Amino acid sequence: MKKILTIAAVVALGTVASYSQGLVSISLTGGSLVSTNTIASVNGKANGGGNYLYELLISPNLTLSGTDNQIQIPADLAVWTDSGVSGTTGAALNAGKITAVGSASATGWAAPGVSYDDPMSYIIVGWSSNLGLTWGAVANLITTTGLTPSVNTYFGTTAVALNFAGGGSVPLPAINLWSNSTGTPGYGAPGALVLQEIVPEPTTMALVGLGGLSLLLFRRRK
Repeated sequence: MKKILTIAAVVALGTVASYSQGLVSISLTGGSLVSTNTIASVNGKANGGGNYLYELLISPNLTLSGTDNQIQIPADLAVWTDSGVSGTTGAALNAGKITAVGSASATGWAAPGVSYDDPMSYIIVGWSSNLGLTWGAVANLITTTGLTPSVNTYFGTTAVALNFAGGGSVPLPAINLWSNSTGTPGYGAPGALVLQEIVPEPTTMALVGLGGLSLLLFRRRK
């Protein structure tokens, strides 16, 4: 009897594990494409194969909204978990589009058709590759030194959204997170993704300007 119960427990655990990954996609082929916005307010589509990278972050907290997508400080970043779903931007005619890289399997995201088909809060984060070639590298910067302001360095996130994943026992196809795939009110697309050029705070720029002016005056006095 004990042996039967042990086998049943192992099977049950195996079932839970098999449903612990939901199928999702962040591929973006049209609609509101990813754009960049410079400090000089010059807007354009994110352009250049591999120059811009993307990652899907998820959270089981369904009350997230508003400023919960601001993840440039460790405390805010800690709310989110890396799903492992990545993407990159193409060049020329594919500028502003996102092509999913690797598996579309989001760890920890339950899929419809199972008894625990809870939705997830999610955001899609994008950055220029000069910040790092993986989300792990960028997240490490945020938790240690912070994102260093510089010209041609971009970072941005979408708004917080909710959705289910595909997969499950049916199985359902991967849910594309840029559309309201479930048809359920309150779930769907995260909105536009704008990558802002990272620049020093106004106070920092002012201090740099004053420092330069002081040096100039000092040289003239000499």
